[in-house]
Amino acid sequence: MAAGHKQTERALAFLIEWRARDRADRLVRERLAALDGRFYEVLRPAAEALEEKFPETASLLYRRLVESVLDRGSSTRRVISNPARVSRRVCGRPYRLRPTRPSSPGCKRRMDRNMGSGG
Repeated sequence: MAAGHKQTERALAFLIEWRARDRADRLVRERLAALDGRFYEVLRPAAEALEEKFPETASLLYRRLVESVLDRGSSTRRVISNPARVSRRVCGRPYRLRPTRPSSPGCKRRMDRNMGSGG
């Protein structure tokens, strides 16, 4: 029932709070496009909760956060408490993630500039 909630971020927060990690994993994979990266207060804790058992899903959430920041041209320092750590979590996985959308040519430069060199 929670997974079908029209506000995907609320459904994810509920599933994480109830420790229903397998359902949260499924929700993220099925409704990734509906997750708004501006809801860092939901997505970041959800990614942290999913890291151990569902690392790929956690990476998708971190990636959503970073893409949201880059899309808006916001400073990650205001939005993400430790941008270098998030960058490593998104980019440092041993498996390859399929792009959620076509990458723009300057994405790596923007990400490096926004994340700083503290990686």
